[in-house]
Amino acid sequence: MKPETFSRDGLTDISYSTEIRRKLIHLSSLWIPAAVWYLPKVAAAWILGIALLVSLGVDIVRHVLPANTAGWRHLTALFRIREKGTLSGSSFLLLAAFFLALFFSRETAALSLVYIVVGDVGGALIGRRFGRHPLFGKTWEGSLAFFLACIIFSPLVLGLPLWGKLPAAVVATIIEVLPVKLDDNLTVPLGTACFLTLLTWATTKYLT
Repeated sequence: MKPETFSRDGLTDISYSTEIRRKLIHLSSLWIPAAVWYLPKVAAAWILGIALLVSLGVDIVRHVLPANTAGWRHLTALFRIREKGTLSGSSFLLLAAFFLALFFSRETAALSLVYIVVGDVGGALIGRRFGRHPLFGKTWEGSLAFFLACIIFSPLVLGLPLWGKLPAAVVATIIEVLPVKLDDNLTVPLGTACFLTLLTWATTKYLT
């Protein structure tokens, strides 16, 4: 099996060079957990809400305009086939971030968002280039890279112990690899945040 046969989303529908461009854009999304971390809850929610509306506007336009429209086709080339007729990964990520900023602690929201951003970048690039062992349409190599990226970048978020960050990274990796129809930019941060909240509650209640 060739290394590029599988992507993090199944069979590849874009070139590896385009994948790199997509993931560089995705990596720039680290501004989202930074906003959650440094800004007051209400201010972060406002900014994320506005960004979400802008992203939804782009989604509407790209569904209306022909893909070969001048000045537009370079942008539409970055979208996957599965994103046609639905929201982009960016919109799902901003939607998740909006709810995380409103309803979860700063530490939990920020870590969950860091995990999906860096994990997805690492998993996609390693999975595309070196993935040889399929796992639910993705690859073992990509999933390992996803998990390791989460662990490596987890120190970016303070206030949570390692014994909480480590299992959260495992949960994020499992959610990301499961063959569910919902976009992992939505399911991974929300699922990870719910797990962290439950873990924090359980340890506070039964271990203190």
